[in-house]
Amino acid sequence: MPASLFLPRSPLQTHYTLQLSGIVQASIPFAPADDDDFDLMHSVEIMLRGTQYQPHARAFQVTGSSMDDGTARAIRHGDIVLVNSRDAFNTSRPCLFETPNGYIIKSRSLLRGKHVLVSKNPEVAPIVDMTDIRPCGSVYGVYLGPYRVRLL
Repeated sequence: MPASLFLPRSPLQTHYTLQLSGIVQASIPFAPADDDDFDLMHSVEIMLRGTQYQPHARAFQVTGSSMDDGTARAIRHGDIVLVNSRDAFNTSRPCLFETPNGYIIKSRSLLRGKHVLVSKNPEVAPIVDMTDIRPCGSVYGVYLGPYRVRLL
C-alpha cells in the first residue's frame, strides 16, 4: 500500500475552552434581561475536559430563580450552564429558548394536553403561549469551575 494512504492521526483533544455566549433568564420570558450584575462576558473562560464537552456547546450565565426548586440539581441565579445547541428538542432536560427579549431556560411539559414551558420553581407559572419562542438547545450541565461540571 502506498505510504500516502497512511495519514497520521491527530491526537484526540482532551481539553476545551469556551467563552460565555451571553446571559440567559430563568425568570419571566418577556421581560428584559437583568444583566446589571453580569459583567463577566469576556473575562470567564470555561475550561472543560473532553468528557465534559459536547460538540456545538455554548455557555450562558443565568439570571433569575425560576429554575431553582431548592434541590441540589437546581439551576440557580449566577450559575453558568452548558448548552448543547444541537439538542434543541430534548424532552428530559431543561432547554434554552430564544424569545424576543433574549434567552430563557425552561423545561417542556404538558398541561391539560397542551405543550407548555415550565419552571422548576413552583411559584412561577407555566408559559402557555409559545408564540415567538424558538428552541435553541438543551442544558446538559452546570459549570462549577475549571474542569468541574455537574451534569444534568
